[in-house]
Amino acid sequence: MSGARTHVQQLVDAMLDAAQSAEPKAEHSITLTPENSLLLPIHATELPRIVDGVDGAYRGHVYRDCMVWEQPVLDHLVIVTPVVGRVTKDSR
Repeated sequence: MSGARTHVQQLVDAMLDAAQSAEPKAEHSITLTPENSLLLPIHATELPRIVDGVDGAYRGHVYRDCMVWEQPVLDHLVIVTPVVGRVTKDSR
């Protein structure tokens, strides 16, 4: 089953594509249930960022340069949202 995308991955990809098209300079995060997060590949385990001039990294499940947040929400709910206050450096 290598190379096959799950229905969760297909949905998240479509939502990320739409969100990034609407707001190309904003960072986004993904929220879904812990069970559904297992169906989304892990592209990295940390997301390096500079906040207020300080180097650091968010650690966890990273998919397409977005943090994946696991929340006990409805199992069919997937949320892709801009990260408030975070704009990529290319927009400045």
